[in-house]
Amino acid sequence: MKTITKLLCAALAFGGLLSPVNAGAKVVLNEDFDYAAGPLVGNSAWHRFNTNNTADPVQLAGTGLTYTGYRDTASGKTAVLVSGTSTSEKPYLAFPSWDDRITSGSVYVSMLMNVTTPGDDSYCFAVGSLSKTNFGKDDKSGSDNLRIFTKASSTAGKFCLGFSKNKSTGTYIDAEYDTGTTYLVVLKYEFVDGTGNDICSIWVNPATDAKQEPTAALTTSTGADFSANNGVNILILRQGGNASRTGAAVSFDALRLTTSWAELFGNSGGEDPGPEHIVSMAVTLPDRATEVLSEPDAEAMTVPDFSPPVEAVMVTVTTTPSADM
Repeated sequence: MKTITKLLCAALAFGGLLSPVNAGAKVVLNEDFDYAAGPLVGNSAWHRFNTNNTADPVQLAGTGLTYTGYRDTASGKTAVLVSGTSTSEKPYLAFPSWDDRITSGSVYVSMLMNVTTPGDDSYCFAVGSLSKTNFGKDDKSGSDNLRIFTKASSTAGKFCLGFSKNKSTGTYIDAEYDTGTTYLVVLKYEFVDGTGNDICSIWVNPATDAKQEPTAALTTSTGADFSANNGVNILILRQGGNASRTGAAVSFDALRLTTSWAELFGNSGGEDPGPEHIVSMAVTLPDRATEVLSEPDAEAMTVPDFSPPVEAVMVTVTTTPSADM
């Protein structure tokens, strides 16, 4: 159930229809790598991250990865990352525009991930940020605070998966995963008022038909937050490690970035709650008593005429999805 408060102008003060307001959740990025085989940068909307990372260009190859309930049918290519070195290419995908950057609420990122060889506690994917000056340009550096890490398991043919909030080493899920197997991985970054307390979460193979966000495999708030002004505005594929750690050989596909859990699975298994219905409406007039109207199971409610006229009306609407009726 959801409550929406709206300040209506004089035009509605004399009567009209009031409908539930869209909560504003949206799909910001949806990347299926539907490009020709070959280098990713220069063949797509992706850019090079960092001036010195030009070796081992990330390649598009093969056919797309699949995962039942998320993407059932392969399309496009797969982005193939090599273990590489500290100078290996790190492509980034920018939001459609600077104004699309997210600086509040929550960011959800889902992807299909297939690890051939795990890294040595190194990260291979990041949710990041660039300044307005550097946004959408090649060879620019910025923040990559929310990171996915891999490392070898003690069991042959297995690896461990972890994440961090702007840390050089990962915090790992208490599970082992098979190399050569495609997994659905979801990240969340939640902006919280204050400093150094934004919340990051990770899921592996979550149910794709859940109406509500399930319990995460791991959650942390330890680490630096994204800039309040720049927010989140890019995704990064990271090849290589550093002088002491090797990177992962891993393939990525079907990247999605949204502002709600449901939008991640809106096209492949996520349940649509259907249109919302009004449960009740409280109309507050200036210097007058509040009038409460009730019209259950309505998709719109008539706002009555008020006499004498008023300059503004505060309307509080309580709604519920039709699936819950």
